[in-house]
Amino acid sequence: MQPNFEKVLHGDKLDRFWTIPNMLSILRILLSIPIGILLWMNTPVYYLWAFIIVVIAYITDWLDGWIARATNSESRYGKMLDPIGDKLIAVVVSLILLINGLFPLYLFLTIVIRDLGISIGGLYAIKRKNLLANPNILGKISTLLLGILLPFYTIKYSTITQQGVSWLNTAIDIVVIYGSYLACVLLIVSAVMYGVAFFRNVIKSQDGGEQ
Repeated sequence: MQPNFEKVLHGDKLDRFWTIPNMLSILRILLSIPIGILLWMNTPVYYLWAFIIVVIAYITDWLDGWIARATNSESRYGKMLDPIGDKLIAVVVSLILLINGLFPLYLFLTIVIRDLGISIGGLYAIKRKNLLANPNILGKISTLLLGILLPFYTIKYSTITQQGVSWLNTAIDIVVIYGSYLACVLLIVSAVMYGVAFFRNVIKSQDGGEQ
């Protein structure tokens, strides 16, 4: 389950940029702008629109991976762009909701500290050792959970919950409360696993991390 680090070999088929999956990842990065603007407006109607765009953004996350595997168009640029899009959406949504008093501080700090640490470690690995990190399964699960949880946070404060459907509002509250606890635990554990793999493959390795 540990993440591994692969040697970057420039010029091979994985060293390509102009692919459909990469364009979808870039689209997801750009979608963080309207999402941030809508959430900043801090009204139920705008939260509903933000929910729709957040869902679209996470659909592109699923699509780019599926297309890359189906068409054999995986690339190292994609392995960098994909997590950037995921992290940016998560930080934008959680930060603005936190500013609006609608997001738990403990989960925001967990997201930011984890992503910042992994980003710094990833930059060090690729700059100093020419290594690119592959995410572990737990990291993928925590990203998937955030992809489910964050839209629930936006819809919780939208016009949907103002319709007075008690069972729906209760279900949303349960997902938000317990999903936040679970996401926090998974994010921390996956970060620790990444740190262990980083030490073993990048810091401790003397030959650039080749196993």
